[in-house]
Amino acid sequence: MFHAGRLAEAFVKTSGTDAATDFEQLKVFSALLAPVSKMLFGKAAAQKVREILLHNTGAESESAVLFISFLIFRNWYKYINPITEKIQKILDEQNNTLVLTLETATEPDAGFKNELEKTICRHTGASEIRMKTQLVPELLSGYKLRIGGLCIDASLRRQIKNLTEDLLNKGQFSAVS
Repeated sequence: MFHAGRLAEAFVKTSGTDAATDFEQLKVFSALLAPVSKMLFGKAAAQKVREILLHNTGAESESAVLFISFLIFRNWYKYINPITEKIQKILDEQNNTLVLTLETATEPDAGFKNELEKTICRHTGASEIRMKTQLVPELLSGYKLRIGGLCIDASLRRQIKNLTEDLLNKGQFSAVS
């Protein structure tokens, strides 16, 4: 039975202190194999992939190569994306890395992002921040910050919505139908 979480845990455990390096190699190999991923299953394919990757990369990549070979052999390579997501989550937890999403109306400058990261690290105790940035023009200006289940909305769109709701609730403004 396939279980992405268990496979991810096994990968991290067998990689030991080299888990982060092995994971980076796993992602590189996965990207290289993506165009032929639908053809990767069975013992013969696992052996061929192992031979090619080890021949071209050497022993320092052995953990990632063996893991990919195992997935191919078991016909589980098609699940490489959920497995790598689980591995990333495990490594983030081990390294005290906080994952967040910054949504902005325009591309944020590097200074803002750096200052935001420092502030979040200082307030949360995180060792590192892994920030994903998404452009959302509908915000008009400002940003939304998502950390786990928490959402901080400092967008102009939200401020306009709050102002409209306040005026409607106070009877100062009548909605146009």
